[in-house]
Amino acid sequence: MNDYFVPKYNSEFERYIFRQASQKECENLDQFCTRLKQSSVNCDFTEGTAENEVKTQMIHGCTSKSLRKKGLSKLMDLKTLLDHGKSMELALSRSHAIEDGMTAETSNRVHKQTGVKGGSMTQIFTEKTV
Repeated sequence: MNDYFVPKYNSEFERYIFRQASQKECENLDQFCTRLKQSSVNCDFTEGTAENEVKTQMIHGCTSKSLRKKGLSKLMDLKTLLDHGKSMELALSRSHAIEDGMTAETSNRVHKQTGVKGGSMTQIFTEKTV
């Protein structure tokens, strides 16, 4: 009876949907990776290849040309790719903050929003200017 209520998936179609996924403008890399992992569940990837498939799709579908080049230039696992991507996102947001003339007050807000702790440039900037 449970078989009747369990949804049936067409793994070919699910893989097609997975391959069409690309990072949305409002989505950071963690959110994109989570969406890809959720999408990969019904693709019938083997356990050994599922993480590789997510990594490959992140490289193809991310909005960052720099991260795509990094992912294509050297072999790395998904965690390493995510770490590079997160540091690039953080550097980009800090660069924009500097270019936009960030003050100590807005620096505190950025620090609280990003959740970056301990020895961050935002924290050092705030401590020196307050």
